[in-house]
Amino acid sequence: PVAGALSRGTRRESLSSVVMSPGGGSMVVSDSPDSKAHRTTLHHIDSVTGEQKLLASLPVVDALAVSEGGTLIVGRAWGEDSLRSIGLDIYSGTTGKKLSTAKLSSSFARTAAFSRDGRFLAAAGESLEKTESPPGGILRVWSLPDEPEGLPERLPEVLAVDDLPESLQEVAFSPDGKLLVVAGARTSIVWKTESWEKVATLTG
Repeated sequence: PVAGALSRGTRRESLSSVVMSPGGGSMVVSDSPDSKAHRTTLHHIDSVTGEQKLLASLPVVDALAVSEGGTLIVGRAWGEDSLRSIGLDIYSGTTGKKLSTAKLSSSFARTAAFSRDGRFLAAAGESLEKTESPPGGILRVWSLPDEPEGLPERLPEVLAVDDLPESLQEVAFSPDGKLLVVAGARTSIVWKTESWEKVATLTG
């Protein structure tokens, strides 16, 4: 069913990335970004039935994530320089309407993830303030309301970390939502989401 939805909506060779919701019920597929139009075509698909819930051209680059149930889609917003754009925009998974923004100051996100229970959105990437190579890593976590319609214009931040040792490529919540992990090329760090206490750092 999924292959059929894709073949009806886009050319296979144009696909850029695929992300799944935490429980696997929804999938978002993106075409290669159009650098001239500053937009990316997103296909929101029910991964069980293959039904395409949304086909929309949105001003996002990457760092895509979709919430459990597919109600929300997040992506890194285009900036004047798309490789250094900052901030994440949050859209309805059914209408494509922009609902909110998760701002990043002097940093940009490479990856994003929703918790399965829908309580949190996390983003990880690198700092734009440090000039040394390799750049340092950053982590942001925002709280989400129970209903998508209740999203404020800017999300409230619950965790901000700016002094991580390296740029981060991955962020993920555990299935039960109790842990958050980020990973770079050589380091992985784990936090408890109840207290936002850092509980483990793995290197190698």
